[in-house]
Parts: sequence; C-alpha cells; structure tokens
Amino acid sequence: MIEKCTKKRMLISIALLIGLSIAIVLLEHHLTQNSHHTSHFHANHSGNHSGNQCWLHGEKITVLEDCHPCTEFEKNSQSVGSCVATGYKEKIRCETSGDTFRSCERVLWLEERRFWTLEITSLVLGLVSSTFVMWRQRLLERQSLQKLQKQINI
Repeated sequence: MIEKCTKKRMLISIALLIGLSIAIVLLEHHLTQNSHHTSHFHANHSGNHSGNQCWLHGEKITVLEDCHPCTEFEKNSQSVGSCVATGYKEKIRCETSGDTFRSCERVLWLEERRFWTLEITSLVLGLVSSTFVMWRQRLLERQSLQKLQKQINI
C-alpha cells in the first residue's frame, strides 16, 4: 500500500503527523503545567534536618522556588535534608512556620529539555538516514542503468 502513495501524499502525511505530535506535546504541557507543584513531592522523607514538614500538617504553603536539582555539596553533606531522598528540592513558605525546603519528584524544565533533546536527535538521525537511503537508491539505480546500457551495447 505504501508503494502506491505518491511523494506528495507521503510528505503531506508526514507533515500532518509532525503537526499532530507537536499539538499533543503542547496540549500536555499546558494541562500539566498548573498541577505539577502539588502532586510531585516526597512527603515521607525522614532525613529533613529541620523537622519542619508543615505541608503535612495542613498549613497553607506558598512555593517560593520551583523544583530544581540539589548541588553535589548538598547531596553529599546532607546539609539540606530534602535533597537526600530524591536529589531535588523546592523552597516553600509555610504560613506560620516560615521558609523550608521539601523534596520533589521531578523538575519540569529539566524534563522538557531532555524531551526536546530527544526529539531533535531523532529528527537529525531521521534526516541523515533518509538522505543516506536516497543517496544509496540513486547509486543503485545508476549502477543498474549502466549495467543495462552495457548489455544493450553488446
């Protein structure tokens, strides 16, 4: 079936699939952007040195800094207890207890960067592969044509 498709139809189909993929990624990003603060933190961390886990006691919190990776020093020295569990932390302000850190499961911007790196790598590899296939096809057609010309001339 794919052999019967014209080049124009194949290009249109590929463009539509790429557009649909981008639309899905943007929609997913928009839908998950608002909910990533509350659903991805590590609540059962016993290594929190300050002992201030106000978010577990129903205190109203405000996120001061988004989830981001801990430094190697913080991980090794365990100076920030929330870095031990997941390697990520976010700074929050509790209404009565004050500022503290809590563990979080993922860093949104880091995941997005990894995703786009994967997508760009896949695109580049796809373009290189398709270029090589087209070059090889032309080479084989040229060799076939030369062989046919030699047979006709003999």
